[in-house]
Amino acid sequence: LGLGVPAAASRLPSPGLASVKKWRYTPANGKSIPTRVVPEIEGVRTAVRLQPGDVLDVIEEKTGLGGVLFLRLADGKGWLFDHKPGTGIMCVREERAQAEPALP
Repeated sequence: LGLGVPAAASRLPSPGLASVKKWRYTPANGKSIPTRVVPEIEGVRTAVRLQPGDVLDVIEEKTGLGGVLFLRLADGKGWLFDHKPGTGIMCVREERAQAEPALP
């Protein structure tokens, strides 16, 4: 029975993975972008740079000022946002990608 406890503990990240949502970086301006350290458009940039078309694993969504939805990326890659006022759409939810794995 003692062996079952570590196994259960090692599965703890799985529920987190189940809550991962897929988004795609599709910027209106067509440019690459560095992620942010904090959920702020003008926040400090990280060294992680995303390219248009990149699929993102999002572990948290947080609504900010002006209705901007901030997306916390998995694996500590930082934050991004769904749209940027004055620029337009930055990321879109990958609805189909989520539904397909759930069917089997």
